Amino acid sequence: MSIIRNLSTRGKMVVLIISFSVFMTIVGGMGYISLKSSSEQLEAMYEDQLLPVKWINDWRQEMRAIDSLVYKMILNPVPDFLEGYKSELEARNLNAMQLFENLQLSNLDEEEQKKVQMLQSLVTQYRSDLVDVVSMVEDGKVDTAYTFYRATDKTLNWINDEQLSWANYLSDQADQMQTEYAKQAEQTILLLLIIEAVALILAIALGAGIARMISTPLRAVSQKMELLAQGDLSVEQVTHIGRDEVGKLGVAFNGLVINLRSLIEQVKVAGEQVAASSAQLSANAEQSAHATERSLGSVQQIASSSEVQTQRTQESVRVMEEMSIAIQRIADTASAVSESSIQAADEAQQGNEHIQSAIQQMESISTSVNQAAQLVHELGVRSEAIGQIVDVITGIASQTNLLALNAAIEAARAGEHGRGFAVVADEVRKLAEQSDESAREIARLITEIQQETTHVVTVMNDGTVEAQKGTAIVQEAGETFHRIVASSQVVAEQIQEVSAATEQMSASVQQVASSMDEMNILAAEAANHTQNVSGHANEQLESVQEIARSSADLNELAQDLQESIQQFKW
Repeated sequence: MSIIRNLSTRGKMVVLIISFSVFMTIVGGMGYISLKSSSEQLEAMYEDQLLPVKWINDWRQEMRAIDSLVYKMILNPVPDFLEGYKSELEARNLNAMQLFENLQLSNLDEEEQKKVQMLQSLVTQYRSDLVDVVSMVEDGKVDTAYTFYRATDKTLNWINDEQLSWANYLSDQADQMQTEYAKQAEQTILLLLIIEAVALILAIALGAGIARMISTPLRAVSQKMELLAQGDLSVEQVTHIGRDEVGKLGVAFNGLVINLRSLIEQVKVAGEQVAASSAQLSANAEQSAHATERSLGSVQQIASSSEVQTQRTQESVRVMEEMSIAIQRIADTASAVSESSIQAADEAQQGNEHIQSAIQQMESISTSVNQAAQLVHELGVRSEAIGQIVDVITGIASQTNLLALNAAIEAARAGEHGRGFAVVADEVRKLAEQSDESAREIARLITEIQQETTHVVTVMNDGTVEAQKGTAIVQEAGETFHRIVASSQVVAEQIQEVSAATEQMSASVQQVASSMDEMNILAAEAANHTQNVSGHANEQLESVQEIARSSADLNELAQDLQESIQQFKW
């Protein structure tokens, strides 16, 4: 099973289809071989035993007719009737010899060949005596002919005994063959039932195992994807990873979880840094605003306190430099987080492509299972054809039974001379009935095979339903990946907004720093340029207010980012 587990999904289904085909071929082949063997055995019995028995009985009937014609010639030697008797005698004699030749050309064993040699000499002697009797009757020596023919009764009785012995020998052989055929039929039926049961058990076990190999990992990945879609990053990684498409999907899912955890951690750290920097920036901006207001309120005192103003201006420059450094760190962190979010979105997109590939593979699996069901249906059609062959065998047995009935009727007409023939006819009838029973048993076996084939079709239909369920599960996983891709894109957009706001803040801080440098220069000349100081103080106040607004926006974005991160668990 480990080899099958490492196959692709398509390979698993090919193994399943081939296994079903092999099992059905074995069962069907054994059934066909059994039926063909039974047909050949029945045909051999008919040609080697039943037909020779019929020829022997017909030959005996012709011999009795010849004997009757000879007595008619002797008892009624009228010239007008002699020619008719002679013509009929010749025809009967030809028929008898033709039947004897048919027996000689049949499949004879050593015992039958001995009987043929014995009968050959007896028949030759009897025909020679018959010619002499006819000549005596034509010459008018009726009494001599009668006496001479009576002397040939021993030869005729000997021929009749040999014929009856031969017929009984063939009947005994037929009985033995029927016993052997019945035993072989029972063994074949038992073997077919065992093979069919083993094939069915193996097929069901293999189908259930492959279905479990496909559905169990898919169900595990689907459940973990649902947790991931709900923001639970603490989900455990997929452990049942094979080499098929489902295993590749599990590897992609594990990579996605790791990358998402790393991304969210980076975003969390960056968000905390942005929040801290924005708070510091707000405090510094407020401090600068208060200082500027105090400068505006003390414009009349600038001339007398220029040294103090210069110190405060230098302090403001230092604060602006610190703010510029902090904002630059925020910008660098936001840029790194933005790149990570873009990478996560790309990996989520790749996972979505793997899901689409798995959906196509499951559809291909469903098509393969339907083809396997069609093959099993064709096997059922062939089983029906085998049933028709059994009907033909049953017809042959019925015809043989009819021949036995006709033979029994002829034996009854023959009276005492047909008693042995009646015994043989009864044996032939029994053989025909046994052949008919065997054919009916084979027909019952074919019916059971067709029922099992129907059961296999049901199992294949269940496999199709399982494949469709797997397709639905993979489609749900695809929708989950779509939601993950959308969430990753939203996070990337928010991070890009943070980066843009940070760049705007950096520009504003640089502008404030430039203004503070100018204020430092103007502070040295504050005594003589009071009006210029007042104007620059107004510009500084506006810049500080702009920084405060940017800091508030940055703080709001940082809070939104923190709320988005809180949706995830890890």
